[in-house]
This record gives sequence, structure tokens and C-alpha cells, in this order.
Amino acid sequence: MDKALSIGELAERSGISVRALRLYEAEGLIKPVRTQAGRRVYQAGDVARLQQILLLKKAGCTLGQISQLLDRRPFDPARLIDAQIAALEQTERNLAQSLGLLRAARRQLSEGECLSVDALCDLIKLGEQSMSEEVWKPVLDRYYTPEDQEKWRQAKAAFGPDGEADYARQWADLVAEIEAAIACKVSPEDDHAQRLAVRWYELQKPLVEKVGVEVWNKASRMYQEMDQWQTPQVQAPFSAAVYGFAVQAANAARAKGLIPPRQG
Repeated sequence: MDKALSIGELAERSGISVRALRLYEAEGLIKPVRTQAGRRVYQAGDVARLQQILLLKKAGCTLGQISQLLDRRPFDPARLIDAQIAALEQTERNLAQSLGLLRAARRQLSEGECLSVDALCDLIKLGEQSMSEEVWKPVLDRYYTPEDQEKWRQAKAAFGPDGEADYARQWADLVAEIEAAIACKVSPEDDHAQRLAVRWYELQKPLVEKVGVEVWNKASRMYQEMDQWQTPQVQAPFSAAVYGFAVQAANAARAKGLIPPRQG
């Protein structure tokens, strides 16, 4: 950018509303200089800062968290973009699988078979479940006994459909925040990282209570070795970098007594 922009010009060129730009300034995220007449002037550094804010927002961070992250460490947008690409690629694979099931059902209808809407929905649901179980079975068999796997099924069922969806959303939000922390080069020893570790522990706690410490520790080993079993079809819900960061931050949090010692 070879010239400074007014707030109106920046809003027009970036697609961000004037109201949003004023909010970011009020929150201390952007600090444009003012002319003698009191008009805001945005320079190249301000626009780069705006890009960082928007990337972190897309990763699920609140404005308060964004302020802490940007003020603490140099920002690495490439790593955050890579994380977004990986997440979208996984979504793309999931959509491709769903489309395959829908097309198969459509062929059945074309051949004269009558399927009600309920039956079609059941078919999609069962198809997704069976496909997921089929591709994951070799991995689960590697780390869990049949009894262990039954404990996981019962633990999952105990949440109920709505509870399970909400639980998954909480994990997705936390993983996005850790990705953002990694992108900003936040140290696992940092207070912000340890707060993330406490949330990780709190999210784990209901499942640990349901499946038991022994089974849960097998899950820890599985994720420590994710590089040995991940394929384009079988993907962990978070990257090895996220898991490693969470483990290191948890160790630091334990040392401060923020979370209990590991069991087993």
C-alpha cells in the first residue's frame, strides 16, 4: 500500500464496515494516527494488523483473546492459513463422502424403489456411521480392546444427540484457539497457554469419568502416535502440533497446580 487511507477508504477497499473498524479501535486492536483535524489515517502497518485480526476471528478467537495474542508474540499468518486449509480439506472430504451416499440413494429411487424422507435420512445417517466405523476400525482395534470400545460407545451415547453436538463444538472452538496461539508463537509456558490447557482438561474430564483412566490413557497414546495411522480418510480431530502444544501447556499448568496430576 503506497498511501494512507481514511476510514471510509479502508472500509470500501477491505469490505470491513466502518462500524467494525471503530470497534477494533475501541478495543485497542488497531491504533490509527489522527490528523490535526481528528480524522483517522490507516497506514500499511494498520492494514496488516487488520488482516491478522480477521484471520484470528475466523479461527474462533474473541476480541479479548486476539488482543492478548497479538500483543504477546510476532504473528505468523502462514501457519494459521495452513490450519484453515487443513480444516477445509477435511470438510471437503466429509462432503464428498456424504455426496456419495446421497447419489447412491438417488440411484435406488431411479430404479423404482420407494423411499420415504425418514427412510432416506436414516439411510444417510447409517451410511455415515458405518463408513466412519469401517475406516476407523483398524486404528481402534490397534489401541483398544472390544470392551474398551464398548465403553467409548456408551460414553458417547450418554451425551445424547444435542449434547454430543455441543461437546464437539466446544472442542472445535478450543482447537481453533490453540491453532491461533501456535500461529502467534505463544509459548506453552505462557499464562494464556495454560488457561487453554485448563479448558482442555475440563473438556476431557466428562469422558475420563465415563471410560476410566486406563482407557483414557490409551487414547493419549493413540494421539501421540497419530503420525503412524493417519490417512486421507482417517484424520484426528486436531493436528500433532495442537496435541503437542496442549500436552506441554498441561505439564506447565500441573507444575503450577492449575490442574491435577496425571493418573495411571
